[in-house]
Amino acid sequence: MRLSIALFVLSVVWILQAKVSSAELAIISSLETPDFGQGRAIDALDEIAFVAGLGVTAVNVSKSHSLKLIGGVHSITLQNCEDIYAYVSTWGYRRLAVACADSLVIVGAESPANLEIVGYITNPDLLGGAMSVVVKDKLAFVASSRLDRVVSISLLDEAKPEVLSFLQLSSATSVALLDDNKLLVGSGGRASRVTVVSYSPSGVFMKLGSVKDSRLSGPTSRVHDFPPVSELSIGLSSADGGTFAMLNTSARNRPNVKYALHSKGRHAANDIDKATASWNPNGHKELGDAKSLCIAGNGLAYVAASHVGVVCGIYISSEGSPPSIVSALSDRRLQGIVDICASEGDAKSRMLLRKIDRVKMQVHLSALKSAKLYALNPRLGSLVALVDSPETALVDEVVTPDSNWEF
Repeated sequence: MRLSIALFVLSVVWILQAKVSSAELAIISSLETPDFGQGRAIDALDEIAFVAGLGVTAVNVSKSHSLKLIGGVHSITLQNCEDIYAYVSTWGYRRLAVACADSLVIVGAESPANLEIVGYITNPDLLGGAMSVVVKDKLAFVASSRLDRVVSISLLDEAKPEVLSFLQLSSATSVALLDDNKLLVGSGGRASRVTVVSYSPSGVFMKLGSVKDSRLSGPTSRVHDFPPVSELSIGLSSADGGTFAMLNTSARNRPNVKYALHSKGRHAANDIDKATASWNPNGHKELGDAKSLCIAGNGLAYVAASHVGVVCGIYISSEGSPPSIVSALSDRRLQGIVDICASEGDAKSRMLLRKIDRVKMQVHLSALKSAKLYALNPRLGSLVALVDSPETALVDEVVTPDSNWEF
């Protein structure tokens, strides 16, 4: 009886792993406009993609094969925008929080064809070099790269956002939400650090702990929680040519790097790893000059590697095993990508994935449901729509023959 149960469990695991290793990324369409040439960040909400850079541009992506530019807003306050976060406010309105130079700008997106500025705060001494922004309820959190701090801002009065508090750090280039009123803060440059910070309803911060590790070094520093498993988080850095780090944040005061995938080094086996293959941290050329990451509704982490022109999907197991690259696409139209988002947007995908319990999560992620993604490429002035589908070729057939990678 025990033997038959064990064989059944093994067969289920084998089936799930087989599903994990069968997916293919493909470009389904693109839209070119001079507005995207100044683009720096992208997010999505309700079948609309929003591009921030020199102003904010709205694109109707309801028909993935036919993207359509539908509106935009430009203002002196929307200059040099580095990040955008699309969300539904506590009052039920569609909003965009945009980090621009020394400002946080709140844009109303109830009518995407007629975007309008709802309110903003500009203060070089408090928000200098605003680089990243997230919103939770009536609070916005901004990473100020020039002042090396994370700042809390009240959105109680959207027309007049107000700085509540800040926490000084060695560096602050990106910020992400964690459960239980906590944040992840990524630190680029020489800081090589990811910090866990708690905050009160009044916006007051307290540093809980941090991890300093050479695998988090370099000018690129992006962080993201992993919504299905509160004990895991993700860091993206420039270390070793491009590094995807899986962080253990279960002990908030003692986070640590659990696993890391690096671009540099020799590949252990195939060009693209399979979930069933032996794990190796080095030689993942798909991560070369990794610039951005997102978590899609299918539970995969997607990374955009700018220099090599690659988008790859990374599977993270609920059991805490090493991450695996399970899908990838190399295409010249992807060279120069600066940001990527899931079709449902960061806020919504996070909300959906948090509802999946641990038992269902493994099946949900292993089944690898299709995901749609949008990548921003200012080098070509384009927004690229991609799909990752489990119903096509195997992973080792994904990379296109014209790849320029050198192994």
